[in-house]
Amino acid sequence: MSACLNFVRFYLVLGAIFNILIGVACFVIATYVKNLNNDLLVIDRIKSSQKSIYIIMYIVGGLSVISSITAIYGFFKHNKFLQAKFIFLNVIYFLFFGAAFAFYVYGKTYIDDQLSLNNCTIGPLKSANDLFTNAQKLWCQTLIVSGQTVGCPCNITDKTQWSATDQAKLLTYNGISSTGTINIEQCQQFQSEISNYTSEANFLKLIETTFDCTGVCTGDIIYYFSDINRGPTGTAQGCYPQIRIKIYDWLKLIYIYTIIAAGITLANVIFAFIHCCIGNKQQSKDDYSKVHTS
Repeated sequence: MSACLNFVRFYLVLGAIFNILIGVACFVIATYVKNLNNDLLVIDRIKSSQKSIYIIMYIVGGLSVISSITAIYGFFKHNKFLQAKFIFLNVIYFLFFGAAFAFYVYGKTYIDDQLSLNNCTIGPLKSANDLFTNAQKLWCQTLIVSGQTVGCPCNITDKTQWSATDQAKLLTYNGISSTGTINIEQCQQFQSEISNYTSEANFLKLIETTFDCTGVCTGDIIYYFSDINRGPTGTAQGCYPQIRIKIYDWLKLIYIYTIIAAGITLANVIFAFIHCCIGNKQQSKDDYSKVHTS
């Protein structure tokens, strides 16, 4: 009985350490969400919930760490209250991770639909894509409209950064000038439109520096919202494919983690119940021995 109890207790200590790591992960995620640039959260509902999310994560992390540390003490001291808290915590974790796993499995079709290439122009990134489409009409272009010169001349100081093929394409931009600006945000004719879509403009600037591309559904060989003299973009297809890959990479990590976490937390619950039963029997046996010995 004693050997079995020690084995169960050893596992539960490992399980409690895993829960502590979950708590630490909550702290890391909360800090990341807190410091995350709000302009990357293109869905308004998520933007408004940003503060609530990281506060909840801090609370969950704290409860997880404290409950797990006290549970280790409870396992060795046969404290039923502390063990019960550990069981309750792991039941909640198991339900949460199990639900997350089920959502991924049964919601994968919905996720694929939301992230499909066809959904690029009508999904949550539509406003940012529309802004970039309008920018394409003006950036590095000089146009005559109703007798007036319009457009946003750009200043490219070193065209040799582009390949010979791309340099030939640059010849089609008739607004490349030494008096031009280095990004479209400095273009006076486009500033009024940017002022109405500040969040979308910031988003487009962020994805340019994050993914080494420009635009959403369509792209270009030059940068729009960051310094054009950075050189050519990594791809002329737009950033949406790279955004999709990044999201799918995160979803895969979540999928693997939820499987592992659900399995460990379920085992924690089972072994915690076994520990309670064995521990109570062992305690009763010890008490019985003490009474009859004395």
